[in-house]
Amino acid sequence: MRFLSRLKIGPRIYIVLAIMTLLTAGIAWMGVDAMDRYEQRTSQMSQLTERALLSEQANVLLTQTVALTAQIYNARNSLEISEKADAMAQVIDELDTKMIFWEGLLPPEMQKSFREEIKQPLDAYFQSRRALTAAALTEGPEAARAIGDQKSIVETRQKVVASLQAAGVRNAKAVENMSHELSSFYQAQRPMMIGIAATGLVICLVLAIAIVVLTVTRPITRITGTMSKLADGDLEVAIDGAERRDEIGAMAKTVQVFKDNMVARAEAERQIEAQRQHETAEREAREARERAAIAEISELCNRIAAGDLEMRLDESNKEGFLLTMSQRLNGLAAMLQSMTGELAAVTAAMAEGDVTRTVTGDYAGVFGALKNSVNRMAATLKDLAGRLRVSAAAVRDASGEISAGSQDLAQRTESQAASIEETAASMHEITATVKQNADNAQAANQLAIAARDTAEKGGTVVADAVAAVSRIEESAQKISDIVSL
Repeated sequence: MRFLSRLKIGPRIYIVLAIMTLLTAGIAWMGVDAMDRYEQRTSQMSQLTERALLSEQANVLLTQTVALTAQIYNARNSLEISEKADAMAQVIDELDTKMIFWEGLLPPEMQKSFREEIKQPLDAYFQSRRALTAAALTEGPEAARAIGDQKSIVETRQKVVASLQAAGVRNAKAVENMSHELSSFYQAQRPMMIGIAATGLVICLVLAIAIVVLTVTRPITRITGTMSKLADGDLEVAIDGAERRDEIGAMAKTVQVFKDNMVARAEAERQIEAQRQHETAEREAREARERAAIAEISELCNRIAAGDLEMRLDESNKEGFLLTMSQRLNGLAAMLQSMTGELAAVTAAMAEGDVTRTVTGDYAGVFGALKNSVNRMAATLKDLAGRLRVSAAAVRDASGEISAGSQDLAQRTESQAASIEETAASMHEITATVKQNADNAQAANQLAIAARDTAEKGGTVVADAVAAVSRIEESAQKISDIVSL
């Protein structure tokens, strides 16, 4: 079996088939040989039977010639003699044909004795019958009787009849002996062939079962059990048969590779599980950081919406998008704080009358427009203050002139009361001066109206600034809503 384990399964099957073929061929050869011998004996018995039949038929035909001879002896006319002579010739021809066929059935060693014992005496008998019929046709029945009653012819006929009967008895006995021999041969060969065939089949079956079970089925069963254990997750099972050189060895090597792959896969799965747990922990930590960052961003947006611009997001524990968002929101909060601080400082200075301060930060978009509006409002208020200062100086100068004229008028009234012309002249001057004062008062009134208009414009600019701050608050609220989303 160890030798067979080195062979492939195919050659093993070929060996079993070869053994079965040889055994079958041996049994078939024995059967064919027995059949040949049986057929040979059967053929011999058939020939013996046919020869016995021929002897009987020859006796019958010979008896017919005797009867025809008697009919020729008793014939009443030539026509009847001619008919019997023709019948005699036919019987002789038929009997001669059967003798030729009989001689052909005999083996060469028996043909000589057949010719001496049967054929030659029968030919002599045929000649006497032909001579007898010829004499009857030419000379009449009496001449035929004279020939037929000759002692030699009678002896010849008797000898032929005895030879035919002896041949028939001999052939019949030979047929009987051959039949017994065939029966004995059959009785002997039948159980022997059955025993040989059964023994051969049992040997082949045992050999085939041994080869199949010991070299194929049992190893495959072991490998199947091993594979079942591997399928159940038992990676400690040993792989048997890997040293074999047949297909089972190839299967064992394949199962070994399968086991190695399962071990490697199990190790990979452990590593993957560890990696997954690590990634899960990192993901949970990242989600926690993100939730904390989102809460912090929401708090920042809420404070910005409430006007508290001091809060800043912690950038040290963030990364990626959250870090970028935190940086942008911190920058936005710083920009809003800087801008609103400048706006508050500028508007506070304006409230205290200081219109020289402006917003100096670099802002874009609506914040840049708000910066420009506040700076234009400061410039307008500064220009208005300058114009008010010029108008106030003019009013002060006019008032001084009015005061000086009044003092001069009093002095003239006191010093020149006597002179009407001087008084009239003084009155004329007073009238001119009063007219001038009225003009100056009118100019001062116009300057006051212009200052009021400038103040109203300043109020409009401040209202625009307040509206811009409201829009900033709305924008901050929208940013808070976006961040919350």
